[in-house]
Amino acid sequence: AKLEALDVEWAARVSAAAARGAVLRYRADVSPKSARVGIVEVDRASPFASLSGTDNQFVFTTRRYKDRPLVITGPGAGPAVTAAGVLNDVLALAGAR
Repeated sequence: AKLEALDVEWAARVSAAAARGAVLRYRADVSPKSARVGIVEVDRASPFASLSGTDNQFVFTTRRYKDRPLVITGPGAGPAVTAAGVLNDVLALAGAR
């Protein structure tokens, strides 16, 4: 019952974002002073909005790329490969102790 309630809540968030011309994406923002990770609304015109599946995108805004950030987009590993990598790291850490 709790999971269905979350489905309703997320469906409402997706609909509200769509009404504003946006989509929801999981994003990490990193700066020299902070790091944040979470679900955000992204304008449909943004390259970030067109990502699908396990695609990843990195946007670098630097002194050189301030007015026009450097964007790198490509396929991600996917759930199975990522889980295997995490498990391998955990086992390596456990063996190192």
